[in-house]
Amino acid sequence: MTDPAPWVLVLACDMPRISDALPALMLGAAETGASVLAHDGGRDQPLAALYRWADLATVEKQEVRNLSMRALLARVTWSPVEVPAGSTTDIDTWSDARQFGVEEPGAGR
Repeated sequence: MTDPAPWVLVLACDMPRISDALPALMLGAAETGASVLAHDGGRDQPLAALYRWADLATVEKQEVRNLSMRALLARVTWSPVEVPAGSTTDIDTWSDARQFGVEEPGAGR
């Protein structure tokens, strides 16, 4: 087996503006050499992060079934990186989707 890549980029698929956060995450990781997590509007977002593979090694040593991301990553050391406001806003409901111009199928009938 080959060695894993030194970095793991984690991006949730329900954040339509996440590309706006990528430059800050990459710069933060380059400057610190450490795992970095997006910090947007006073909130840390573990699903918008650049993790060092070595930092994630602690995760594989624990039971992971049914854990939240925060609990899963509780032992991982990371630094917050300020990202553009709203870049980690996620879509969880149809109301959220409408803010991005997406309508619920059949809603206009």
